[in-house]
Amino acid sequence: MPPYIVLKSLTCLLRLYAKHAYPIPPPHPTRILSLPARTSNRSIPVHLYASSTSSTSATPSPVLLNVSGSGFILPSHGIDEPFITNITTHTRYTVLDINYRLAPEHPFPAALEDIVDVLGYVHSHPEQFDQTKIAICGFSAGGNLAASVAAHSPGTRIGTLVAFYPVVDGTISDKEKGRRMGRDGDRKMKKGIGGVLPAWLMGFYRTCYLRSGVPGRKPGEKLEEDDRVSPGWAGARLAGFPERCLFVTCEWDSLARETEDLGRRLMAPPGRKVRMIRVQGCGHAWDKIAKKGTKEWDERERAYQAVVDLLKDD
Repeated sequence: MPPYIVLKSLTCLLRLYAKHAYPIPPPHPTRILSLPARTSNRSIPVHLYASSTSSTSATPSPVLLNVSGSGFILPSHGIDEPFITNITTHTRYTVLDINYRLAPEHPFPAALEDIVDVLGYVHSHPEQFDQTKIAICGFSAGGNLAASVAAHSPGTRIGTLVAFYPVVDGTISDKEKGRRMGRDGDRKMKKGIGGVLPAWLMGFYRTCYLRSGVPGRKPGEKLEEDDRVSPGWAGARLAGFPERCLFVTCEWDSLARETEDLGRRLMAPPGRKVRMIRVQGCGHAWDKIAKKGTKEWDERERAYQAVVDLLKDD
């Protein structure tokens, strides 16, 4: 495990690159909240987006917690606004977009704690949020966090999970994930955002998130086998997953197979509604860079509409 100062320095370089290569337009939430965290000296920044329907209704609105992708280390709050706008335009759901803590400064389980604390805020305001219609959605690393919170937080009453190209099994090496794609043409695929994430980059993300110094970590302990880190691994408990799940995977993403394996296992017992969508000809986080008029844009619209349909059916 590299020293913290090395992880911090490399992370700063990656953050600087991401800021210039993939700038995030200023978001326009309905309200900006500072929600109480479990520690008294800090709060959690959250953007609230109200739907046109729920904002004029006197009854509590359904609520969707959104967790953006970050590789666990990259600031990304606000990047999902096109998706969120789609939800608030076409459903009654209020969306809470959570700005959770990032590694390596705040390793596992800090981000999970922030999301659980926001969930606690939702539960403490039944006059504002419909407690029977709570959903959570996440992208990439955010999909991991969303799945973990949905599956391993007893009593949270989350009824719907949506995860876009999540990482759900940290017990599989990143090189092995690449081999599992089983395509001879992988070398021709785009690398990076919208294509195949390099194994070294995914490994770096994981190292920062699970770095040494985590409180309570025992010597030699494999955090990758913690259900909260790998909610989809073969040995994880699946009983806690919500009744309704939607997983969006990508043909050119080495994370697709582990997510689809999880989806199939969740389908096995009766009583759970699980839908899986595989986006063809696209890679990891393709929707963040899709241009209007392209095939990638059409696939983005199809995937976003599937989430709208799922929530409207609630």
